[in-house]
Amino acid sequence: MNGIFLINKEANWTSFDICAKVKRLFNTKKVGHSGTLDPFAEGLMIVCLGQATKIIPFLEHYNKTYLATIKLGEETNTLDNTGNIIDKKDVLNYSLEEIKNVLNSFLGKSQQIPPMFSALKHDGVPLYSLAREGIEIERKPRDIEIFSIELIEYNKPFLTFKCKVSKGTYIRTLAKDIAIKLSTVGHLVKLIRTNIDKFDLNMAKKVNELTINDSISIVEMLTLPTLIVDKEIEKKIRNGNKLSLQGKNMLLLINEKNEALAIYEKKEDGYYYSKRGLFDANNNV
Repeated sequence: MNGIFLINKEANWTSFDICAKVKRLFNTKKVGHSGTLDPFAEGLMIVCLGQATKIIPFLEHYNKTYLATIKLGEETNTLDNTGNIIDKKDVLNYSLEEIKNVLNSFLGKSQQIPPMFSALKHDGVPLYSLAREGIEIERKPRDIEIFSIELIEYNKPFLTFKCKVSKGTYIRTLAKDIAIKLSTVGHLVKLIRTNIDKFDLNMAKKVNELTINDSISIVEMLTLPTLIVDKEIEKKIRNGNKLSLQGKNMLLLINEKNEALAIYEKKEDGYYYSKRGLFDANNNV
């Protein structure tokens, strides 16, 4: 089966749990997801089946929006509510204007060091596995961008904010840095991913509620410029031939039935070459 599902992940499910459930639900082996959510986190996940798994690298660059709540005054080793408290500090009496100014100071491009409790790997081993053994590895800063950040509510010591961020941004680390700028410590107690690019959490279903009718197509999911090709060019695409086309440097080529065929990229010689075939090999022209 080929398809893409927008899933509303509930707390205490891992991303692996979600994929395993989808495998069983649709009796398929090839399943993958874009954008891991921590077990305590909730919200929007994109899960791809079959040929659709080939577009996952293109989805990972989508911007994401989160609703997050920090508990100020306590820091945990995981930077969320699943860890052990390792530090405590007083929480000052901030005005809403002071909090807003601190949040706004994070707008724009910056660098962020990923937390030890993350799925990043060192010599093939997830950092969180090393962290649980008390081992800390030096991590390189990553370029990130925060496009928007706004205060939703402050009820001491809980601070809730909403932010739209680039790929690779860790909200747990952002929460820690916000607390530091407020002269205290803090950790996340709630995290909800509300958007991935143009896709909203309101469009998603819980994994136990999914049906085949909830599947969306590759064409709907990708935001690349599209070009409809005729049957003659479709045959060339299926053979992996280079093409002479007009358009943007990267194109999603679709047939007259609105089926995704391939992603083609323009090279220096002016021709377009297949970057990712998306057609089903068993579906002949």
